[in-house]
Amino acid sequence: VNVPFLSQWARPGALLDPEGALALVPVVVYVVVVMLLNMVYRSVAEWLTGLENHRTEGEHEQALVIKRVLFEAFDCYAA
Repeated sequence: VNVPFLSQWARPGALLDPEGALALVPVVVYVVVVMLLNMVYRSVAEWLTGLENHRTEGEHEQALVIKRVLFEAFDCYAA
């Protein structure tokens, strides 16, 4: 899809030039968002695991690891 208004900004030397320094901005923003969401998911996983009332510390840790892996894998690979 060609959007003329946006394509003018993607020409060589323009603000959104794919070869320019700003080409990395979306990547950096994505990395920051993933890191922030992982912090939120970590807190949610700990809270949910605490609600489960496991018998042993080992069961608690295993449930927490499973939740964190699922949350972070979904967050990192969903996009």
